[in-house]
Amino acid sequence: MVSVSDWFRSWRLVSWRSAIVAAIVLYALVGFLVVPWIVKSLIEKKSVELIKRQATVEKVRCNPFALSLTIEGFSIPDRPGSVLLSWDRVYANAQVSSLFRWAATLKELTVENPYVALRRFEDGAVNVLEVMEDLPEPEPKPPEDEGGLPRALLQHMQVVDARVDLEDRYNRPEPLLWEIGPNQVELLDVSTIPEREGSNDVVVLLPGGGTVTITGNVVVEPLGLDGTFRLENNELASMWRAVAHLFEFELTSGVINLELDYQIGLEDDGPHLVVDDTSVQITDFGFKSDLHEDELLLVDDIRVADARLEWPEQNVAADSVVITGATAFGWIEPDGTPNWDVLIPEESQEQIVTTYQTLEERIQASAELGRFELRDAGLKFENRIESPPILFEIHDANLVVTDISTREGSVWPFEASATLEGDALGTAKGTFGAAPLAAEIEVGLEGLQLAKYQPFVAKIAPLEVRAGVLDAGGTATASKPKGAEALAANFKGEFGVTGLDLNETVTGDKLLGWGDLSVKGIDADLQPMGAMVTEVDIYSAGLQITVAEDGSINLLEFFSALTEGEEGSEDG
Repeated sequence: MVSVSDWFRSWRLVSWRSAIVAAIVLYALVGFLVVPWIVKSLIEKKSVELIKRQATVEKVRCNPFALSLTIEGFSIPDRPGSVLLSWDRVYANAQVSSLFRWAATLKELTVENPYVALRRFEDGAVNVLEVMEDLPEPEPKPPEDEGGLPRALLQHMQVVDARVDLEDRYNRPEPLLWEIGPNQVELLDVSTIPEREGSNDVVVLLPGGGTVTITGNVVVEPLGLDGTFRLENNELASMWRAVAHLFEFELTSGVINLELDYQIGLEDDGPHLVVDDTSVQITDFGFKSDLHEDELLLVDDIRVADARLEWPEQNVAADSVVITGATAFGWIEPDGTPNWDVLIPEESQEQIVTTYQTLEERIQASAELGRFELRDAGLKFENRIESPPILFEIHDANLVVTDISTREGSVWPFEASATLEGDALGTAKGTFGAAPLAAEIEVGLEGLQLAKYQPFVAKIAPLEVRAGVLDAGGTATASKPKGAEALAANFKGEFGVTGLDLNETVTGDKLLGWGDLSVKGIDADLQPMGAMVTEVDIYSAGLQITVAEDGSINLLEFFSALTEGEEGSEDG
């Protein structure tokens, strides 16, 4: 026979078991059935309250025993018909260990196929800014509320196959769309616990076929990021699409590689950024226009070494910039319009000037460059005013400039050389300063064939330059002190011409020739304009005077034509 005490003990045991079972069942029902409904309702309701846009969610699942929550089919619009943010699936898995860590701990957070769109619409509005404008005003916090961020730990976060669309429809002949992705993001041990360090690993695929890789460390409290940023094998032509509508030429080729170390921190005066050990390489860089068969610009290689940026200090520096194998082409139209006015419409020029002035007002950066070098460069320039057009060429051009700085009063030593029109050699060596403008340059020219410039001589006088070689040298100085209205410039030097052979074009007879002409002691000023010469030597000179059958004399005919030409130019 069961005693009362035994029955009572048995009843209590069964009741506790029943209570535990009931609690587990209730916990499961709430977790599996009620929580998903509450989460889905809150998302859809709060989205309208907070950003005045209706978010939609296809499904929410909760596993109360695994402490996991899954949200599937999330989407939120920016304007009717277009999506601002969406994802296929978000999975979050918390840990009971949060209770013992004194920090909310999320063991895993996975976001699958997220999509973000940054759009500028036809009216110029930007979707993200529109959303921010619709956010409610934040409630002011009490001055004494400086508790910092709540303690939280995210052990592992993955973003799988993320995609970003950059779309611009404002003031463009056709919309611009950049599709970035699929991208991968992985974060480990990211925490709001002060001084606790996590890590990040980001891979982004760019529209130009390139890959961005970001690796490094993350500290949330206080905010700090540091690591390495790499951009590999990206086609520049895809980036050019953003501004191509402003110009009458296309960027046809070019691949960029970039690597840098970064440090980002949030301090009392705002965000701080340091970019260091930056190297950039651009290869096979070229521009082309339908207006001419030649490339406007071709560059074999551009390299930037050891560049550095500090913000908000606005300091920019680099050890060297080297450009190798650059060839440019330019021309003047028959009406005298230079090619840059043809290739860059007036409206685009105004936009460029306005943008530059805006940046100049907002950014007061100081810049330093240890060495700029141009190697094996060339230039072709076509003068279409003449018929047939005259082509000038410069090749084997080299330039070295050192100690470049934006500091006021800085002076940059430089040295340059180039081959002009066949075998002529031009050289320059000296110093140049931009603020204020100041230059002192030793220049030289050897072996320039004058016959090439016959069309220009013909515009001045009825002459035909059949032969002649020009050599020149001297020192040019220029300066414009701060506040000065005019540029002061001076040239001191000499020149000589050998083997000159001139025909006058009135009768076609030979007019003048000499073996050597030497002009020394030239002293020429720009302000006021004037020149002095101390010595002129002519060797083996000859003047040919011809009397025609009709009694005309070539020399007199030449001076008569020369006078008429001068009068005609004055009348014009």
